[in-house]
Amino acid sequence: MCAASSANRRGEGPATCAAEVVRDFGGDLLVLDGGGRRGLSPSTVVDLTRRPPVLLREGPITAGELGIDEPGGPRPA
Repeated sequence: MCAASSANRRGEGPATCAAEVVRDFGGDLLVLDGGGRRGLSPSTVVDLTRRPPVLLREGPITAGELGIDEPGGPRPA
């Protein structure tokens, strides 16, 4: 089981509706349709199982706002 607020293949934009999820990933999954996408930016994703936390994807909340390194490693000094 996987619960997600968005669905997209790596490097592609997020789906904007349930029909796009089914088109992109096939019909062998259950899609709970909460209506059209309301936000324009994908969410910020942080791996909190690692120390220090690792930014996996920057969205509306930036690495700087979180006080952690950007994806791919520390920022240059």
